[in-house]
Amino acid sequence: MGATSPMKKSVILMGFRHTIESPRFLFPEAELWGQSNAARAWDFAIYDWSRWFDLHDEGAQAGYAGIRLLRPDILAWYQKQGPERPIYFTKPIASVRASTRFPREEIQAMFPEAKGRYGCQLSFMVAFAIYEGFQRLIFYGTGEPYVKNPESAEARKWQQRHDSVLYWIAKAEDRGIEIVHSGPCMFQPVGGDYGYDMGPGGAAGLEAAFDQLKEQ
Repeated sequence: MGATSPMKKSVILMGFRHTIESPRFLFPEAELWGQSNAARAWDFAIYDWSRWFDLHDEGAQAGYAGIRLLRPDILAWYQKQGPERPIYFTKPIASVRASTRFPREEIQAMFPEAKGRYGCQLSFMVAFAIYEGFQRLIFYGTGEPYVKNPESAEARKWQQRHDSVLYWIAKAEDRGIEIVHSGPCMFQPVGGDYGYDMGPGGAAGLEAAFDQLKEQ
């Protein structure tokens, strides 16, 4: 942003760690939203986060064993946090002072046309950022481990689990919200137009993306 540019209400959506410094180093004006296992990736020493998201139940569900069983170390970290910054869960956890109910119903009421488009936690986070009026969304290391080999089975599995995020990115852009990719990100545009810019450094990578879409 230029010196005379208006400050945009910005949020960093934390993905995989790929820097020594905090994601806010390059964007000090932005909120930092962390999620689930990211606390472990930072050795529980990330201090400048604004909000945290773990949209699961503490106990077991039919398709999920629960935070308490699967990630007891992260639950213990949640329990050490003060009440000043919210930690969003599907429903409040009594032992976590920062525990906050995620406003799913309010978000869904704002986007009635988006039924079935909340396929992962990140989709809920992007929808929430739109709901709260953010003007710039910064994706930090989204799917970073899979960027170098997007054809791998692991990358395809990650993509399948997170493909609903593309819907919300498009929805954000339709509203004039700026999208920024900080570091390697799976959703970063490859550039160029398919069929027209197929040379080295052009849109040849689109073929792989189209193959993935056909196989989903």
